[in-house]
Amino acid sequence: MLKNLLALTLVLGVSVALAKTYTINIARAAQVGTAELKPGQYSLKVEGNKVVLTSRTDRHTVELHAKKVETAEKKFDNTSIVFREAEGKTTIRSIALGGSNLRVIFEE
Repeated sequence: MLKNLLALTLVLGVSVALAKTYTINIARAAQVGTAELKPGQYSLKVEGNKVVLTSRTDRHTVELHAKKVETAEKKFDNTSIVFREAEGKTTIRSIALGGSNLRVIFEE
């Protein structure tokens, strides 16, 4: 039992340590879940289905839960954000992270 707990702790620790941070630019105010994001530059870290966004201007941090994180066959050349406009609101549907093969999907 103790060995299993230590192994799990080690695996979780390694996965968090290996989480890479990406820089994204949000051009306009947008909503993700219940979080309202202002335009600006953000640091984005993906840890499983948890996404942590930190504003580069005011250091405000938001933790979000993605519906899924996809792994593409090849790396994305650029970061791209897919927005959805409905009922006067702008929401972020997904973010493809340039330089990686990760796509974070918030809504389908």
